[in-house]
Amino acid sequence: VIPDSDFNDVAWWGSGHPSFTAQAAPSDPNWGRASRRLVLENGDFDAYTPFFPLQRGATYRVEVSLYTSPDFTGWINPVLHFPGWQWFSLIYASAMGDPSDLKPGFSVTGPDQLHVPSYLLKAEGPGWVTNTVQFRTRGVVASGRIYYQVRITRVASLGGLVVREDGATPLTDATAVTSLGTSSGIIGQGALATAPPLNAGNVFSYFALNTFSLDYTITRADGSTVVTESMSITSLGISSGIIGQGALATKNQAGAADIAPSAVQLVTYQVLQNAVNCPVGN
Repeated sequence: VIPDSDFNDVAWWGSGHPSFTAQAAPSDPNWGRASRRLVLENGDFDAYTPFFPLQRGATYRVEVSLYTSPDFTGWINPVLHFPGWQWFSLIYASAMGDPSDLKPGFSVTGPDQLHVPSYLLKAEGPGWVTNTVQFRTRGVVASGRIYYQVRITRVASLGGLVVREDGATPLTDATAVTSLGTSSGIIGQGALATAPPLNAGNVFSYFALNTFSLDYTITRADGSTVVTESMSITSLGISSGIIGQGALATKNQAGAADIAPSAVQLVTYQVLQNAVNCPVGN
């Protein structure tokens, strides 16, 4: 988002300050922010860039590379200015006061120091109404040099830069993050996907049950054995399965083999002579 992100226009960075020059960046990965870098030397400087826009509410990644040469003496304090809101230290990723005064806690001092911070910054804050920012670089180079790069890129975010396959519909948190989305919006799901926990009060409505039925919804006391029709309906059940019944319970008729001798009692009758009185004939 920086207008001169490759440091081709030194005047844009230093507002014409004579101590600002530029050179090709080395192949060292610490200098991968751009193909060139600023070189600051020779005296005091307090340089501004023109204002450039940032999108309010958007998140940006800020990447900085700053190195002081082994013979460096002095200090440098590079900041990002949000007018009406804050001065933001690019090295220490922290808001600070007006940098017109030296802020030792936010300045880089001493030779042979390399700083390569990288962090996220959300562009919003009270009093910041211009939606524009500028770089301000203040410091002193009494000897040696300072090498400096900075890059700001907007981070792709849901509801903002990320769109669906049609190239136009924003992909929002609700459509992409399961915990924030609406389950009922998933195509082809069943009714239970959005059901509350099942309990005695709502089990009928979700299973479409009007009555309980044998062989399906009724179990024995153990909670798992299904009660079947053969267990419950006499005409369908197996009589031999009844606990404690006798052997004759499942027979249609009994034969001699089914009668135990001890169960038969012998009865003897005697007919006495002249004890029969027959009124008709002899």
